[in-house]
Amino acid sequence: MRLQSRARALGFAGVRISGPDRAELCRYLRQQLPENGVLPVVLAEAIVDRLLRELELREGYQLTVDLAERTVTTPAGQSFGFEIDEFRRQCLLNGWDDIGLTLRHSDKIRAFENERLARLPWLAAGAAGNWSRSVRLARIAVMAGDGIGPEVVAQAVRVLKALANSDLQFEFTEAPLGGAALHAHGDPLPPQSIAAARAADAILLGAVGDPRLDSAPRAKRPEQGLLRLRKELGLFANLRPATVFPGLESASSLKPEIVEGLDILIVRELTGDIYFGQPRGIRTLPDGEREGFDTMRYTESEIRRIARVAFEAARRRSRRVCSIDKANVLETTQLWRDVVTEVGRGYQDIELNHMYVDNAAMQLVRSPRQFDVMLTGNMSAISCLTRQRC
Repeated sequence: MRLQSRARALGFAGVRISGPDRAELCRYLRQQLPENGVLPVVLAEAIVDRLLRELELREGYQLTVDLAERTVTTPAGQSFGFEIDEFRRQCLLNGWDDIGLTLRHSDKIRAFENERLARLPWLAAGAAGNWSRSVRLARIAVMAGDGIGPEVVAQAVRVLKALANSDLQFEFTEAPLGGAALHAHGDPLPPQSIAAARAADAILLGAVGDPRLDSAPRAKRPEQGLLRLRKELGLFANLRPATVFPGLESASSLKPEIVEGLDILIVRELTGDIYFGQPRGIRTLPDGEREGFDTMRYTESEIRRIARVAFEAARRRSRRVCSIDKANVLETTQLWRDVVTEVGRGYQDIELNHMYVDNAAMQLVRSPRQFDVMLTGNMSAISCLTRQRC
């Protein structure tokens, strides 16, 4: 790939991209630049070359970009059209960020939530009913972690404090986790953090990860704190809702007609599978070659408990569960399929089907609304979502 850039104080930057990665980089720039308030104008390579030459040769050379008309006009009056996603165009024209655009659709979102609560009354039962009257003090362990974590968590704490009332108060205890804990205490999950988590009613967690520690011994990496936290507290069920609110369909990387009305719940098992299986490590073979190895394993009881979570969740939704596995290749996931099927017999009111993980990744992009509750193992969720991004 060859990337050449020239910029003037006039505010015009010309970029010429060539090579096999041109299309991929153009897609990336088209997506990322508007999110930072920058308008990407993509023109044919020959036109870009011509404009760059004019920019170099003529002092004070200015181009006029008309976002409303989607045109670039030279001082001589020659215009070139360019394409831009309509959602991004409207955001730039009106000075909206994602939050501003969301607020413009607050009436639609409120109507959507009211309809959803009418269809799923159990959602409101815990949030506004007896729970708030019986729990006077909620103890929150605040684990801001690394990177953007502290910034996001600080705002989440502000929201919780604003929600406090005579029926419900919050008590916050800060606890280090991940790279922040390693730098301060030499441990990604120090004893005081475990103690705070065990004493809390809930944990508010930011992000974990620090590139400076990528080459550290595995036990001294930030991610180990998160894995240990899951294991220590038995946090085996990860619930990942994916909902597209009315009016925000164009914000998705998928076509609006594909994601309109999307409402999925992904139930991921968190404390088993290859993440925690033993034995694991790196060893030297008799011929001197190194070999890395991990163990994928699930017990029947681990599968049964996460399956029940998925089926119970489906009962409160559209009563459909799709279990994701790779039973055509892996013995571990054959057991997964067998046990999930057995558990499903106890939920005759729930429709159960099974899908291989590679197909599930494609279906999430092609037709995501076919899903209600997706049940996955620890590694299957990562494989499925990673392939979806690709």
